[in-house]
Formats: sequence, structure tokens, C-alpha cells
Amino acid sequence: MLGIWLNLCLAVFATLSLSAGISFFVEERDAGYTRGYVLLFGIAACLICGGYAVMGFMPQTEYTFIPRLIGLYGIDVFLLMELSYLTLELHRSQGLRSVIIGFFALYVLLDLIVFGRPSALIYVRY
Repeated sequence: MLGIWLNLCLAVFATLSLSAGISFFVEERDAGYTRGYVLLFGIAACLICGGYAVMGFMPQTEYTFIPRLIGLYGIDVFLLMELSYLTLELHRSQGLRSVIIGFFALYVLLDLIVFGRPSALIYVRY
């Protein structure tokens, strides 16, 4: 019973984060580049929570790797956007920023390849 409530909370948070990101993007026209980052953070949080909420509600555990992959992609996008925002706020040069983000994008690709496979998931439902 607790698992159902936790998955419902994740689904609600996914919806709220997406709606908050979209409303900030629409309403705050003078926010500059922060406006776009808030929208991307909202989308990434929606992918994370929505993916893991759907994973918890799936009846067949052999297909749970698909929403888990979506949640994992959301985590990687969130970290990538956070790193990009930090390097932009710290006023690093464009070349250094591109190298840092390029290495992290390679990490994202390898993370999805290694942990996104169906055999990498051992999922036990209680």
C-alpha cells in the first residue's frame, strides 16, 4: 500500500515540476537564459519522477526497464543541465565549457548503455 502512495506522489511531482517549468518559461519573459534552464530542469524532473512512477505501476516486471531508462535519462539530463548552468554562471570560457559538457555527454551515453539494458535491472516487487 505504501508503494502505491509513493508512486502516486512521484506522478504528482512529475506533473507539478513540468507545469512549474512551463509556467515560469511563459510568465517570466525578462529572466534571460535562466528561463530556458528552468524549463529544462522541469522537463528533466518530470522524466525522472514520471519514469520511476510508471515503472512502479507496471504489472509485468520484464518490461520495467523501459520507464527505468526514461528515468535514468532524466537524471542524466538533469545533471548535464546543472553542469551547463554552473559553468555558465561561473563565466568559464566557451572552449572549456564545451570540453566539460562534451566529457559529461560521453558519460551520459555510457551510463545509458551500461545501466539501460534489461539485464542490468534486478527488480523485485514486494
